[in-house]
Amino acid sequence: MLLRTNLANYNSNGSWTVGSNSKSCGPTGEQVVQFAKSIVCSSLKGKYDKKIFYDLDESEDVQNPPTWTDPIISTCFSPRKFGTLWDRAPSAFEEISSKDENFIPVQDFFVIELDNCVIPRQITIDQVVSPGAVTKIWLYNIAELCWHLIWSKRPTGDIKKSRLLCVNLKDQIAFGTKFLRVEMNQSKLKNHTQIGMIEVYGEKFVLGCSLKAVSMKLDHRKQSTLKALRKEYERFNKKTVPTEDYDGLDAALKLTNPERFVFHDLQEQQGNTTLNLLDFPYELQTKIFSYVDVKTLFVLSCVSKRMYNLVTDPIIYREINLKMYWHMVNDEFLLKLSRRATKIRKLDISWCGWHNSVSPSVFMYFVRRCCQKVTHLQINSCVFFTIECFHVVANVCEELRELSLHGYGKTFSKEKNISFSAVKHLQKIDFYRTQIHESVLDRIFNGSGNSLRHLGLAGGFVYNLDRICRQIGKYNQDIVSIDFYQSRYLSHIGLIALSHCHKLQEVDFGWSIDYMNYDKCLPTAYFREVWDTFFRSNCNLRKIFLAGTPKFDEDIVESMMKHCPSLEQIDLKNIQGFSSDLFPKLRANFTYLQYFSISICDPTLSTPPDNTETPINGHHPQRYNNLPSNYITVARHFKPKTL
Repeated sequence: MLLRTNLANYNSNGSWTVGSNSKSCGPTGEQVVQFAKSIVCSSLKGKYDKKIFYDLDESEDVQNPPTWTDPIISTCFSPRKFGTLWDRAPSAFEEISSKDENFIPVQDFFVIELDNCVIPRQITIDQVVSPGAVTKIWLYNIAELCWHLIWSKRPTGDIKKSRLLCVNLKDQIAFGTKFLRVEMNQSKLKNHTQIGMIEVYGEKFVLGCSLKAVSMKLDHRKQSTLKALRKEYERFNKKTVPTEDYDGLDAALKLTNPERFVFHDLQEQQGNTTLNLLDFPYELQTKIFSYVDVKTLFVLSCVSKRMYNLVTDPIIYREINLKMYWHMVNDEFLLKLSRRATKIRKLDISWCGWHNSVSPSVFMYFVRRCCQKVTHLQINSCVFFTIECFHVVANVCEELRELSLHGYGKTFSKEKNISFSAVKHLQKIDFYRTQIHESVLDRIFNGSGNSLRHLGLAGGFVYNLDRICRQIGKYNQDIVSIDFYQSRYLSHIGLIALSHCHKLQEVDFGWSIDYMNYDKCLPTAYFREVWDTFFRSNCNLRKIFLAGTPKFDEDIVESMMKHCPSLEQIDLKNIQGFSSDLFPKLRANFTYLQYFSISICDPTLSTPPDNTETPINGHHPQRYNNLPSNYITVARHFKPKTL
């Protein structure tokens, strides 16, 4: 079957089954070819708007998949970002260092499910456009409940590369699987990539009594985790948490011979044993080990008692990136880490918790003990993250400055009486495809004390964006970036309110404009005046994305060129009324221009525009700015000119 992007019906807490209840176990000798059944987990979880992404039609016969050459109806997974444009934007989140030179960075992933358990022999991935983003392929061993990396490669941007990625496994795999994970890195691409069909060829596998065996393993894991958690609570209550002033020097002063940690003249060392790592001053040792990844630190702790005392110093665990260990992180791992990392400043625990490997109770305990002083926190696409976890983070992490919650596709904190203690120093929040109740947003705007600099509410949810913009214009006038991509609804009222924010450098209003007001309430001339006021008040703009904005004509572009000369990234896709004469004007007026994308009318085509109204998600029909077929979209990349 086809791989679909409809993730609205995905339930991470629901039951799951593998194999069958057959008494036989092992390969059956039957060769099968399967297509992806569905997406069960991804970094872009949430509802997808079919009108924007041309997803598969639900009425389509999925029993007869399209051919490999079909570029539209086979498109199923299309990441939003590509290249390094977003990394250079003011709102970019700084990635916590992996501290592993051999680690291949990953930006997006998705997990697919097959109909039958199979021993794969060949995997084929159709990269519809812009191939080269697929970097890793994982298989899930449903008997051992663990993931195996079977293929990896550095990302490439070669446009001549074949879009069909074929991985021949032959006899390398000896276990049965029903789940396949694809990880991607789009940093080398110059345009959006799209993944189409995924075909898995192999030998059918039957796992005898799989439901009972898996259930027993999960119960055993749960019981052992609860026992370990009780011991941790007892230990935590008996011992005091190290204070902030503790930096590891006390351990050195308590040694019988503290002078050994002081450097001596190299001439005095002649004839004696040479210096080794443990002969360095203690603070220098901890500084050296702070550049070592977490996995290596756990291995070093088994070398000796002295090494254990050194690598378990909390000062080493100031910055932790667990996203690269998503397949290893479980309750036991977090409990062990909680004994060491009591002074975390930056934490990335994204993508962890597959199939209940991390429970909400253990995560909340970890946050209470280790994350009281955390300033940067990224919890993206973690299936264990619940509303209770969100409450703990909001009240424990009082020094939080950056918070990222991506890909949950649901509303957190519907209650209006929730306190949010972590808002005092909050500077950057990103809730991409995660809806936050507007009462919580009001507390963030009111309590941040004009400290908020970056706000991300993208993802297709319905907000009262005009009200949010008024709150921003009243309490957070120093805001630098706003991302409303695909969220609704924004009108001229919100644009006027944002005219009070004179430090704006980045805005993304793609597919967020209220079409009803644009089409029926106010004339075009009034909106030209509104946009002119917006550009004149925000002359420091560096990035502006306005995909699908109606009544945005060349006169408004002229105002943008006049008042915003520092623009570096411009996106005007799916907007009618532009001609090819606009290309040289944009390039001539914007000295620092690095990227722009625009839709223009091709005179060689003569197809009338489609102005039919289309119902969206069962609501009242709206007139979307659908481009007729005689329009083409052109994207250009530039190197900024030197003055």
